[in-house]
Amino acid sequence: MSYGTVPSDEVITIVSPEMKIAIASVPPADDAPMSPASYGDVSGKIYGDDSPLLNNPSPESAAEEATALINPPIIGSAAAAIAATPKSSNFRAWGNMMKSFIGSGVLGLPFAFKLGGLVAALAVFPLICCICAYTMFILVDAKRFCADRGVCTYGGVGRAAFGRVGGIIVNTALLSYQIGCCCTYQIFISSNMNMFVPSIDGRIWIAIFLTAFIVVAMNRSLKFLAPFSLVANLLIFGGLTIFLISSIVTKETPIDWHDISLFNWAQFPLFFGITIYAFEGTGLVIPIEATMKTPMKYKSLLASVLATVCAIYMLFGGLLYVLFGSQTNRIISRNFPDGPLKVIVVIIFMICLFVTYQLMIFPVFEAFDRMRWMKRPAGWKFKVKSCVMRACLVVVTALLAALIPDFAAFVSLVGASAGTCISFLFPPLLHYKIMRKSLPLWRKVADWALMGFSLVVLCLCTGTTIVDIIEGGGGEGG
Repeated sequence: MSYGTVPSDEVITIVSPEMKIAIASVPPADDAPMSPASYGDVSGKIYGDDSPLLNNPSPESAAEEATALINPPIIGSAAAAIAATPKSSNFRAWGNMMKSFIGSGVLGLPFAFKLGGLVAALAVFPLICCICAYTMFILVDAKRFCADRGVCTYGGVGRAAFGRVGGIIVNTALLSYQIGCCCTYQIFISSNMNMFVPSIDGRIWIAIFLTAFIVVAMNRSLKFLAPFSLVANLLIFGGLTIFLISSIVTKETPIDWHDISLFNWAQFPLFFGITIYAFEGTGLVIPIEATMKTPMKYKSLLASVLATVCAIYMLFGGLLYVLFGSQTNRIISRNFPDGPLKVIVVIIFMICLFVTYQLMIFPVFEAFDRMRWMKRPAGWKFKVKSCVMRACLVVVTALLAALIPDFAAFVSLVGASAGTCISFLFPPLLHYKIMRKSLPLWRKVADWALMGFSLVVLCLCTGTTIVDIIEGGGGEGG
């Protein structure tokens, strides 16, 4: 299925199971057709199985909607596709938002609690949640304000505010986040392989798995992998739940509260970076809101989703840190009790992240496929260039993972840099630029205060993470 010429400047590209990001890809050349990776075959998270692109009727019951959530929805060109898509119910919108926020970031949260201190982390976690909620609210307000211009993506809001440069900057941050997530998956897999076979360095495992990552990257359709999105998240949380219960049951000694840090301000910026990474779902808020039957209920739904996610993250992060105290590793799987169950759960985690890697990097491939230098006309030359480009991008993620093989530090770096821009800095900036003439004074002050706070977080957390990486951090993932 091909949609021919793209009617707008932007294209909504697939959002990975992480969450998490609706990419408005780089504008194509004038009258350039869609890439050979036909969007009709690509699964995403925004539209739902009742999309006219699939010619399926909308669900008639909550049970059918629950089934539809397991089969991720389809994508298409930005304004035209969203306008033509049957609107989703509140139930489906809630489910899509949950999928966009909950992901592999939870694997680094126990160590994040260790970095921040138990009391400080429990106090700041809800604060970060509230800030994220507010920035997402004002981002949607900015989108609605310029909806008459066909804006329906995060990049579109950036373009409406600052022209083409604004769209490019927002999309670059979104793509950088995607690439950073892919690197963390490779680090996690290689570090756990090193745990099983200590004689082989983690960087060697990255090289060993590189061929497999390149092979799966050649797949131009996610029709068969996309249903894995929700399943992967459920498996990760199921494995963590089993691990949490088994750790509580098998713990022979009482909890040593003297071994638990309550406040750890020296490493608090690292905690902040990891937490922002775990909360990253801002890129998906606009597409989900645009496809709701009752968009005015979006904010209340988003608030309930963030409250639920916050509670889940605090439960897992806090309890696992309390259980292991100062022995909490940068990768929590290293704390799993030895035995067959540990091997099974860790292998499931690695398989989940291996497949999730392709889902996460797919928008990056699509963005590069749509660049003018690719000279889009379908044919073997385009396909060869596209395959070479995909292989090179996979190699780049592997090199970055090998350069910084510390899972927690890399997660913190991605969250502190790209995550802070996407979640904290850009929304108030775009909101102020687009709506400044109609905003009351207190809203203008709030936007400027958020921008100032975001710049401090961006500089402090990114700088602290870089210093931690230079000083060696936790070594190879652990």
